[in-house]
Amino acid sequence: MSMKEKEYKNALRSKRLIRQAFAELMEEKSIDKITVTDIIKRADINRGTFYAHYENARAVIVQIENEIIDKMNELLHEFKYASFMKNAMSILLKIEKFLEDDLDLFTKLINTRESEQFLS
Repeated sequence: MSMKEKEYKNALRSKRLIRQAFAELMEEKSIDKITVTDIIKRADINRGTFYAHYENARAVIVQIENEIIDKMNELLHEFKYASFMKNAMSILLKIEKFLEDDLDLFTKLINTRESEQFLS
């Protein structure tokens, strides 16, 4: 494995740990009360690792929201209105799979006090 591939895997792992820690913390406190310190302690990473990927704690939720919006847009882009009724299950199953893959996170996002902004 090349050095570049190893760095890429480490970056993906770090982002996954940060995202998981953030999701867990959302169950315990309001999003606006989650700090970088909370995240790095929960993810068991150092502060430098966090800042290599995010500017602040709010940037984590913004990235998560943007990823969700981008993926939903990608799925809906495949949607052809004229043929939807002929093959509605195809797009609906793709959306279901996407939601199932991160159901806990989506549930937490929707159940937070700040969900109105995300949902709109």
